[in-house]
Amino acid sequence: MAELIVNTPEGTVQRYRLGPVTILGRHPDCDIVLTDPMSSRRHAKIELGPNGQYFVEDNHSANGTALNNDFLRTRLPYRDGDTLQIGSTLLTLRLNPMQVPRTLPGPQHLSDASLSIVRVREDVSEAAPSIDYSMAAGKGAVTAEEESSSDLIQLKRVTQRLKLLLDIGQALASSLEPRKVLMTCLDKLFEVFPQAERGFILLYGPDGEIPQSIAAEGLESDALTTRQGPVSVQKVRNPVPGQEHEVAVSRTIVNRVRELRQSILVSDATSDAAYNPAMSMARLEIHSVMCSPLIASDDDLGILYLDTKDAARRFGPDDVNLINAVTGQLAIVIKNAELARQAASEAASRQNLQRFLSPHLVDRIIKKELTVELGGSLKHGTVFFSDIVGFTRMAAQMRPGDVVALLNRYFRVMQEIIFARGGTVDKTGGDAIMAFWGVLVSAEFATANSVTAAIEMQNAMFVFNRELALDENIVKPPEPLGHGIGLNTGDFIAGNIGSERKIEFTVIGNAVNLAQRVESIAGRGQVFVGAGTYEEIRDRAIVFRLPDCPVKNVAKPIPIYSLRGIIPPSATGSGTTAGTPHNVTSRVEPGSQSILFTLPCKLVQDGRKPVNAVVVRMVCNRSERRARLQVQAETPIPPGSKLRLLWDLQEKPKLSPLNVEVERSWTPKAPGSVPPPEQDVGDGSTSLIEIQSEEGSLLLVASDVADDVMELRPGVEIPSDLRSYEEIIRA
Repeated sequence: MAELIVNTPEGTVQRYRLGPVTILGRHPDCDIVLTDPMSSRRHAKIELGPNGQYFVEDNHSANGTALNNDFLRTRLPYRDGDTLQIGSTLLTLRLNPMQVPRTLPGPQHLSDASLSIVRVREDVSEAAPSIDYSMAAGKGAVTAEEESSSDLIQLKRVTQRLKLLLDIGQALASSLEPRKVLMTCLDKLFEVFPQAERGFILLYGPDGEIPQSIAAEGLESDALTTRQGPVSVQKVRNPVPGQEHEVAVSRTIVNRVRELRQSILVSDATSDAAYNPAMSMARLEIHSVMCSPLIASDDDLGILYLDTKDAARRFGPDDVNLINAVTGQLAIVIKNAELARQAASEAASRQNLQRFLSPHLVDRIIKKELTVELGGSLKHGTVFFSDIVGFTRMAAQMRPGDVVALLNRYFRVMQEIIFARGGTVDKTGGDAIMAFWGVLVSAEFATANSVTAAIEMQNAMFVFNRELALDENIVKPPEPLGHGIGLNTGDFIAGNIGSERKIEFTVIGNAVNLAQRVESIAGRGQVFVGAGTYEEIRDRAIVFRLPDCPVKNVAKPIPIYSLRGIIPPSATGSGTTAGTPHNVTSRVEPGSQSILFTLPCKLVQDGRKPVNAVVVRMVCNRSERRARLQVQAETPIPPGSKLRLLWDLQEKPKLSPLNVEVERSWTPKAPGSVPPPEQDVGDGSTSLIEIQSEEGSLLLVASDVADDVMELRPGVEIPSDLRSYEEIIRA
């Protein structure tokens, strides 16, 4: 048997048996109906394969389905313990599950008119009550002597106790209300012990302290499972008028149970001075008390207490054995509910944080290794803005639902790139994204990572459009999408900013405003950076220097650089050039020479329609004037094809074209085929990393490469062919 454990955003935990095919989603016809606002009508499907293996796939949902924190791209195996995430809902597969409560306690109030206060009173006498019997909290309900006894009366009592445990176990398994869990125990115990006058269950607060009185009224709804304060429920068999809502108990007894971590039996033998009883028991005419700790593993959660005024029917050791077993069950249920609530809370927190922060930052925040300061503080970092050019015009020609589905798909792709490069998404608005680097965590290569992400996003947009054209399940925009990106580096204020009603972590300042002004100039496929960013990446960047541009609220025109290539930081991001100032974060570290480009172009073949493409890698051999290029193209082109590569760079329209031949394409490989051996195109003067063909890309070889193309190398500031800012057209 297989079960799906569903942790909902509301904090409840539900269990469902899986059939051969299980559909998950918001629609009432789904096998498992999800209430998560991020779920689609028929969001995902779980299917049992012929070999008993379960598989899971996303049904082209708007917000995606994550399997073990990775978004599903294809149908994948769903194994025991694997967790799906749909919005803030977690779904864990369990094979051959144990019989446990179908739904753990959800948030409920513990207040009740008949249950008010437990008062813990100090004893007048300094002497502690005499303990007649104690028992380790882990012992069972039936002793060894009772198991081997043939006495009918004793066997009847054993049977009664076992039935009580069964009844309580069933009640705990079926109850949906936290207060009912606790009250069920007291009700059942009062049935078995007719002499019991008063009883209560107390759960300690997180600090372990017990106040003078613990009121049940006004408790927070999740107090039972998170123990944000002491919790108690109580029962009085025949309350005295005026004292219906109060139980007084000796603090000495409570402290002694906590100290011993054992269930104890206390008698008030008033006729024997040797007992020197506690005055609170004598004053209340209590003749017998049983008190047992609620211990789950090593955690001391609280106590269960019963007392009686009936001197003829005092509690005995076998009675202590019984409540010992009851508290053992109760402690496990409370602990499991608490752990489930914590897991759901952490999952919800992780889900919310993952919308804005990279996964490794989320892990550090969850582990409390990293904190976000309240208020604002001065930071030095890089701010990023992007938006889709002409999207308002395109959206006006589409249905609102189709626009939302398209944007969700776009944001999912682009935010993953930002997170992978250590960035933090500040917000999305319409079709725009705002992000920043170097704020929550000071990273040595924050600026280099930010511009690397920008170039990767431009290349990803090309692939996004190509995949969008092939997807039959989504409505296409009137034209391919293209976004402009702008970045600026400088000092700004970062922190929690807002009002009492709404607050958010963001960045403000002139450096932030300037980043948005730079982005407003950039057109499709362009990454523009301000002077502050360029100064920190000049050693690793390939840029075209544009004419100075006037921008809003800035007195003089500002320098603008069009970024077309970058040496990405290495995985470790270590090793700066000696003597680099501390605030310069982008010097080239040793062993990092693979250049990432974003160079739009067209591939022209005689008699055929030009194919749109973008060059993402290029390695040149200057001595032989040849190059090898990795190119993303709209369609595959057969190997051996001879083409003319025409650059499509607005800032450098006169860049010399290339004569190229297709060495490899992404046509399916024959089974067992061996790829051709790699060729070294380096001339030995620099440490160049060989370009490898990747799925979905062409590998081209160019000959007779012109000098201006050879100049596309890091550290060279290439003048643009544009002579005036008026020639920069955002289109």
